[in-house]
Amino acid sequence: MVTPSPAKRPRIDFEDDHANPPPPTSGNGPVSIYQRGNHWFEDGNVVLVTENTAFRVYQGILSKNSDVFRDMFTIPQPADAEKMEGCPVVHLTDTKADFGRLLTILFDVGNWYPTPRRKLPFELVSTMLRLGTKYQVEYLRQDAIHLLQQIFPTQLDLLWGASIATLEPFNQKKAETYEVDSDAVEMVLVDAIATVNIARTFDIKTILPPALYVCMQLDKSLIMRGFLDKSGVLHKLHPEDQLSLWKAEATLREHHASQIGFVVQPERHRGSYYGLVHRCTDVLSESEWIYSIDLCANCYAHFDEDYTAKRQKVWDGLAKIFEVDGLQWPSD
Repeated sequence: MVTPSPAKRPRIDFEDDHANPPPPTSGNGPVSIYQRGNHWFEDGNVVLVTENTAFRVYQGILSKNSDVFRDMFTIPQPADAEKMEGCPVVHLTDTKADFGRLLTILFDVGNWYPTPRRKLPFELVSTMLRLGTKYQVEYLRQDAIHLLQQIFPTQLDLLWGASIATLEPFNQKKAETYEVDSDAVEMVLVDAIATVNIARTFDIKTILPPALYVCMQLDKSLIMRGFLDKSGVLHKLHPEDQLSLWKAEATLREHHASQIGFVVQPERHRGSYYGLVHRCTDVLSESEWIYSIDLCANCYAHFDEDYTAKRQKVWDGLAKIFEVDGLQWPSD
């Protein structure tokens, strides 16, 4: 369920993790050209540089967690290799925000791991998956996949709840403020776009049907335009995924007409009918809306049962509707 939560649980703020104190002024190499990142241990034995920001950390911890770093550190370095304060310097291509989050995970475990009182920001989960894969930190990759599968499940009864849309399409402002109901991850509706993209990149097909379904509820202009996250990164669906949304819309409209046709007749319930038609792609919402219509108790029970069965039928066909090939859906 998507809720504009009045009382947010504490989140971890990684945006300020990369404040730049004055750079070091001693040692070997072109020290002055680098700014010092917040992960700087005076007894560290390796300096990692990305986007002109230097992080001084420990080879041993990196090697223990990452096969890539372990192999990297075994390569002999030439005598004239760059050094900083006596430590070897390794240049990386990640953004400093991304790599800083990875270092926070590896070197500051107590302040990032999810607890009943603390959620992980979606951007951190994304970093866990992307850099966990790149640097072969397998437990981070698996934890990230598990968290995403909790939000985008394969079973309908594990979906967020009553509805992921209101009677109006989600424009960009709404989509960037409506929170997904998750105990572990802090994310908003528009993050479904980034979720689809990373699911495609890392072949996590099980989260694609529900993630694409969430994207289906967003305003069309937002889908076509994409959105900028807090780091200034543009997230936009691939044209093939955009096309699958437009194709799916017609199918979802047909399912929706079938669902409401048993309950609402336009000539008898004009207001309710046109309100429901307006939300024609939100076919997985729970059945509470039925009880806003003037019916007898027996009719409520009958139509509730009928709607629930049709809702499950839509869910069972979600992978086919969004043309996600090579996936057994729904899976256990």
